[in-house]
This record gives sequence, C-alpha cells and structure tokens, in this order.
Amino acid sequence: MRLTTTSRPRPAAGAAGRDGGAPPALSVRHATVGYDRRPVVRDADLEVTDGEAVALLGANGSGKSTLVRGILGLADVLAGHVDVLGEHVEHGASAAARLVGYVPQRHSVSGAVPSTAAEVVGSGLLASRGFWRPPRRGDRERVLAALDEVGLADHTHERVSRMSGGQQRRVLIARALVSDPCLLVLDEPTAGVDRASTEQLVATLARVKASGRALLVVTHDLAELRDVPDRAVTLVEGRVVEDVRLGARTGA
Repeated sequence: MRLTTTSRPRPAAGAAGRDGGAPPALSVRHATVGYDRRPVVRDADLEVTDGEAVALLGANGSGKSTLVRGILGLADVLAGHVDVLGEHVEHGASAAARLVGYVPQRHSVSGAVPSTAAEVVGSGLLASRGFWRPPRRGDRERVLAALDEVGLADHTHERVSRMSGGQQRRVLIARALVSDPCLLVLDEPTAGVDRASTEQLVATLARVKASGRALLVVTHDLAELRDVPDRAVTLVEGRVVEDVRLGARTGA
C-alpha cells in the first residue's frame, strides 16, 4: 500500500527534470560536500528517479556517509547542487529534508522504555506534527499502512525488544515510510542480520520500489540486494568513479 499525503511541498518553479517533466526524486549535480569548508566529496553527479533503486558502493572513508549527510541536509554543499524533488537541500533546516526518509545502520530499536512497533513507527510523524501536538486524524491509519508495507501488519502491538534483528530493521523502514517520502535512503540495511532476515528485508525493499518510491541504498555487498538495484554507483576517495546500470555499463 502506498501512503498518500497532501502536505508534500510542490517542486520549485522551473525545477523540471531533464525531459521537461517532473523533477527526479534526487538530483546531485557537480556537488562538493563537506564540513567547515573542507570538501570530502568532490564534483559528484547522481540522479535517482521515482521507482528506481540505486546502490551506493565504496570502501570505508570513500565519502558515502558524507554524501548521504549532504542529501539529508546534515553536511555542507560547498559547490554544485543537491535537489530533492526540485527542492534545494541546504545545511540545517530544509524543506527538502522532509521529502527524504532515512533508515540508519542500527542493529536494535529497543531501548530503556518499552515500545511497540506502532509506537516506534508513529515517532516518524513527530517531525512534521510537532512533539507537543496530539496525534492528527489519520495518523493511526498511516502507521498501520506503513507496517503493512513492510510486512509487519500482524506485529502492530508487539514490543520491538522481542522482535528479531531483521524485524526491527523493517520497523525502522516503516518509520521512515510513514511520512510518505519521495526518496528512501538506507544505510547498510542488511548488515548484522541473518540470511532469513536478509531475504525478508530484500523482499521489503522490492515492494517499496514497486510502490514507485526512489531508493538509495548504501551497501558493501551488492549481491545481498539481489535484483532490487537498477544501478550501482561507486565512490572512491570522494569521487564518483562508476555509474553502472546493472546488466549494461553506462559510465560515470
């Protein structure tokens, strides 16, 4: 089930895609990204369209995390442009950041305070609703739809502390999906989970992609993602050195 919302910002005027239609979910053009005027990623080009999944590859220290932080508005775009659905991403508060769902690399979502799957997923609505405001009409339905999208509709009231690592990772994906982002960014989603959980996670990503969302997946193991990615982009020392359409080389 694809969640719907009427609160998504409209693309900026003149922010059409290369074909003159709607802008891509993610457009990175000649972007240099870093911290305190110190570049880490240089002159990067990357585009992800609706319904497309791109794997982001690279060794530790290659700049993957910095590029992702630039997309999330958590690092400085020192040159070039990073746009999400035609909205410019800037360091700090950014309208574009609300269009991106992020799933961090974490092995557990359980904590000192017991939480159900629905409660964890519902926390994904707090940024748009405000921590001090009561739930809005339709919030419960959004939470249930997000859990259904990741195959956990039957675990709504289950404590996340009692779930497997793979189920917890899917709860995090549902939390990212509940606000209906146009782009879902995942950091090593299959890391630290067993083979059966990996299969479930990959099936979840395939369903999310089929719903029309754009996916950017940071990974060290492309094979684990099976046939979900359409392209593989490789970073080396802060530069994009390959952009390969899986099955046919496209060039960077």
